Amino acid sequence: MTLDKARITNLEIIDSYYPDYFAPTARIPLTSRQKKLFPLAKGEIGFIAGNKFGFTDMDGKNLKTLYEMSFNTHYDKKKLDKLINPGVYTKLLHKNIKGVVFVRLDLFTKYFPQLEEISWEWQFVNANIDLIRGEVKKDKKEKYIKEANLFFHDNWKALFRAVVNNLEDIIQQRGVNIYLSNVSQHTQDTLEKHHLTTLFSTGNIYFWDTNVANNKSDMFVQKTVEVYDDAGELVRETERDIIAIHGLPSGKYHVKIYYSFTIPPAYIRYIRALEEEYGIVMTEREQSILGLAPSMYLSTDGVPRYRGTKSYVYFPQHVRLENFSEWSSASGLIQVPFATVYTYNIFITNKHQTKILEMDMIIS
Repeated sequence: MTLDKARITNLEIIDSYYPDYFAPTARIPLTSRQKKLFPLAKGEIGFIAGNKFGFTDMDGKNLKTLYEMSFNTHYDKKKLDKLINPGVYTKLLHKNIKGVVFVRLDLFTKYFPQLEEISWEWQFVNANIDLIRGEVKKDKKEKYIKEANLFFHDNWKALFRAVVNNLEDIIQQRGVNIYLSNVSQHTQDTLEKHHLTTLFSTGNIYFWDTNVANNKSDMFVQKTVEVYDDAGELVRETERDIIAIHGLPSGKYHVKIYYSFTIPPAYIRYIRALEEEYGIVMTEREQSILGLAPSMYLSTDGVPRYRGTKSYVYFPQHVRLENFSEWSSASGLIQVPFATVYTYNIFITNKHQTKILEMDMIIS
């Protein structure tokens, strides 16, 4: 996205997998501690997974660096020509990125409802493109990327109005995070004050999740975090992954994290209607990608799974977590310079299921 005097002058949507193909050496190495957090990253971060940490300053800086490496210095021109129309990539190459904007799609579908079913169809087309075209070939995202570009070009004014009309709620829900490079500390403080950036604070605990099931199940998960004092009274609650602990007296607390998984009947009906409209019959592969069927992907016990979540709890040094419940697997504690991180996996094996992870929290 290109801005000139606060006006959007160019907006292009491309497949986020493309840079890994035409600039495979554009990578940021992980430190030894970061490697423990992300063992599947093989020691480095690429463009497709540049927002690993969940904190705007870290992820924004990484994505800015990776974009400039991918489109400015490390790209293979022959590979680039095969993937992206020259009329598009000339608008993308050799740019000095001023910032990165992170947007939560679920909030935009809340205030622009027609986007929800459109995004479902894009996911359907992406998952079933080989069946729709009747052949297996590359450029699997070409059709839906083209349609997404047309949609946003045709509807950006209406989307902008929806954002402006609901801006206060979007900000409160942390629906937009902004990273800006080379700006004053005053500007950074203003962004943080208005919940437009997420930086690690010793007054918060951060509960980040990553979908490791390689499917489209994010929208089916409702997550709630609750904190109870030693007397059993609820003192904190959120659905937004950040719990403020400043102001809580020293002592022992009990934390419950609820993962409620439900596939809405309306989604199932819509996908089945698309299946009929496009004249195809989905296999288990396509159904599992769309979250309609369980998958054996990452299964270690022979049980198919609808959802796999790799989670990271970032908490400050004056907080201790202990007595973790048995629902999680592959859990562990990792020290990073600014926090301690508790990692765990949660797997969903039924269409309608709630799992609860519990732990004790001691604030000193």
